[in-house]
Amino acid sequence: MKIVNSSFLLFFALYLSVTPILGDMDIYPDVSGVTKDAAYWNDIIQAGVNFFNKALTRRWILTSIPITKAGDYQSVCPSKELSTSPAAQSANMYYFFETYTFKNDNGRKPTMETHECLRTTGKGQPYIVYTRISDTLQPPSTSLSASEQVQKREMHIYTMLHEMLHAFGISYKNFQFFWDNSNNRRYQQNEVYISELWNDGAYRRVLILDDVKTWMKDYFGCDELSGLPLEENTGPGAHFDKRFFPWDIMSSPALNGQMRFSELAAVILKASGWYWFNNAYIEPTGFGKNAGCSFFTESPANLASSFPNEYCPTPGDNKIYAGYYGRGYGYCENTKDNLNEIPIIFPVVSSDCWDTTGSSNNPYTTRATYSYAFPTDFTTHKFSCLEYSCLSSNTQVRIEIPYSQGQFVICSAEGWKDVVGGGRVQCPDPESFCENEGKKFCPRNCMGKGTCVSSTRKCSCNAGWTGYDCSQRSDATTIYGGSLYGL
Repeated sequence: MKIVNSSFLLFFALYLSVTPILGDMDIYPDVSGVTKDAAYWNDIIQAGVNFFNKALTRRWILTSIPITKAGDYQSVCPSKELSTSPAAQSANMYYFFETYTFKNDNGRKPTMETHECLRTTGKGQPYIVYTRISDTLQPPSTSLSASEQVQKREMHIYTMLHEMLHAFGISYKNFQFFWDNSNNRRYQQNEVYISELWNDGAYRRVLILDDVKTWMKDYFGCDELSGLPLEENTGPGAHFDKRFFPWDIMSSPALNGQMRFSELAAVILKASGWYWFNNAYIEPTGFGKNAGCSFFTESPANLASSFPNEYCPTPGDNKIYAGYYGRGYGYCENTKDNLNEIPIIFPVVSSDCWDTTGSSNNPYTTRATYSYAFPTDFTTHKFSCLEYSCLSSNTQVRIEIPYSQGQFVICSAEGWKDVVGGGRVQCPDPESFCENEGKKFCPRNCMGKGTCVSSTRKCSCNAGWTGYDCSQRSDATTIYGGSLYGL
């Protein structure tokens, strides 16, 4: 008989005491409380569950949900009992969803709201949670165009993912339970957030987790940042400040369907000490990237002149601008952060460059999957939806010009470039464009129900799932989009 060395057993025991044991996420969605437009919202909920079951891995395994509620079960949680079904008992997160009528609380009337009900002993990880869905939220109207229906549904998906991120960790109640790599409670080490007075006169809560500070400094190119600025609000969630993150999934509110699931959200989840995150589910962002410290210190009045790629000049001027991520056009409007009005371009969903059914007879535009709204001077709108490709290790951008057959423009640097046949197109900086706002990707990595085809960056859905992002069941009563995006 082979005898195991006692020193090895001691080492193994110590290893287990400090090393997290990984396990798949297994979320059980209890939708029995969803009473309004149940088929539609159950579909959105399942899409969110599919996403996080694939994107997240638990570092501390809870093998099953205890069906008897503990004494510290919070009163804000639904009063109904947990399901005793085998699927519920084998899950490691129990998630209630319910339709709810919100009251106007000091001007605050949310569309959704999320709370944690019960946490694991010791690590404080939430494992019974719930999200309320406002009874005023409605599915996309059939009076909308196909493109508008898809983008409204996409907004609801991002809103659901946003709320689920609150449940998993990105909330003020959750921050106090975060753990560092040495198994110390971060809150007790004063490593979570502080309140700071910024030069624009606003007090901001700043998330000062080490991993978050490192990401902020690297992304924005500013070593002076103390952390991630959050909105000051009275709600339970924690939102990224809209001045610096208007298109991030953790900004509030969702701006149509043109949000992005950022790397920063994944960094925070990993910093909780509760999860690993599969980076394949991160979407490319570029807002403010490498903008330097002045991006944070510039006065609101000078934002448009100092950072014209991020901010627009004159809110309410009724002029048409290309949207930040280039999926269509929009109008310059103000959005409010902690203290100031911030001018950004609010996209118009009916202008979707990806909508292959729109403006097919327009010789100055090409609507196709991944078409981009480039500034031009050969249309009255001052932009055109044009197909493009990144070349030579992202040092060049080739832009196809539809009204001159076979014609194209090669962009090697930022600036306006003449087009054969008349007119000009504004070239982006190739490297920045191809790595950020122009980077082609499978939306939300096909929601955990498909494979992202590397050659096309389009989703190939698993059996039983459909849609350009594989977020819809094939047998759903309404299939949003259909072949809208050439899929």
